[in-house]
Amino acid sequence: MASFQSLLLQPCCSSLQAAQTSEFDLELQPRDGPPIPCHKSLLRARCPLLQIERPCISVDEDHGVISLLLEWVYCEKIHFSGAGTGQGSQRVDEASARGSLGLGLAERTLRLAAKLGLRDALALRERLYGNWRRRSPGCLSQDLLRSFQEHSLDSLWFLCGEPGASQDCKAVYGGFLPLLLEASNYFAAMLSGKWAETAHEQVKVCWPAEELERLLEFLHGGRDFIRDAQDLEKALRCADFFGLPVLVVHANQWIADHLDSKNASQLWNFVDGEPRLRLKQVQDSGLHADFFVDAEDACFDFHVREFLALAWPDADSEADEDCWVPLHDLSPSLMQRLLCSGSLDVSTERLKAIVLRYARAKWDKSLAKVHAKQMMPPNVLFNRDIRDQLLGAATMSIRAVL
Repeated sequence: MASFQSLLLQPCCSSLQAAQTSEFDLELQPRDGPPIPCHKSLLRARCPLLQIERPCISVDEDHGVISLLLEWVYCEKIHFSGAGTGQGSQRVDEASARGSLGLGLAERTLRLAAKLGLRDALALRERLYGNWRRRSPGCLSQDLLRSFQEHSLDSLWFLCGEPGASQDCKAVYGGFLPLLLEASNYFAAMLSGKWAETAHEQVKVCWPAEELERLLEFLHGGRDFIRDAQDLEKALRCADFFGLPVLVVHANQWIADHLDSKNASQLWNFVDGEPRLRLKQVQDSGLHADFFVDAEDACFDFHVREFLALAWPDADSEADEDCWVPLHDLSPSLMQRLLCSGSLDVSTERLKAIVLRYARAKWDKSLAKVHAKQMMPPNVLFNRDIRDQLLGAATMSIRAVL
């Protein structure tokens, strides 16, 4: 799967052919056609042998070859334009790579990549020649991170300080400006347009420096922003302030990847009460749907799959009806949802005992039986046995009518 950096840079790559040259700081002049604008810092990060001495560099190749290589440099993807052949635009696959046009273009693209020292030329070769057995990943994220850590991308710095703080601001390196513009609504509004603050190399941001440093490192391919459950609230606060859909996706993914029997119920409570985690707000963000892992669905599925591990005490504590189990952390509304689904593969008698234990852990003795009754059939489907009996009877009734 492509990195989220490559997905964020796709609009930037798409604009290379028709962009205003003021958006870029370097031009590659092919043997044919107009010069192709691009970003000097990204090419330097990805192609270290490229000698950049002037704002416009002559490249001894055709426009199509340079464009194909730049698409890989920006987005870690390729397609043959088929210009002048009547073929139209098509993604490279094994069949097209074996064609005469495909092989010629592929060989010339690889030759240019080697000349410029493209770091992930092997991965490019595998894409060009349709090698589906081995698909080495591109290294866009690694190249961005390396240059970010060396402060060799754009000359943008943020001066950070918390609102109302009297101490001096701390300078935080900004990194690659086009990536920030695509990732964040806040940065797009601040750093682009006629009144952009990019006229200055230092831009003041009222935000804790440690959080902004962590955020910018994450955006450039560094460590995860979320490193433990305590970081979830911090991540969502940053996502909300800076307008960062990718951070919302990251939070959902982190929760799904870190569910276990000890924390699953607590994390589900957090997800259920946190509207900022909803993925609807990022559907139009440009991130591919493969990146969307819904934490709500992941929590539900985990509880269905690991219900007994969450709900039943170990052998030593089984006789103690008041012993605590991880399921007791789950809110009553989510417990009701589990029971209403009819998805639990637990015997009816054992599930009744679990519900009674849960009710005693959540309510006073006088109310426990009342609430437990509301979580029993016929108020809920309860488990698979009862659900299958009901749905089986319904199916038979429909067949009889038909």
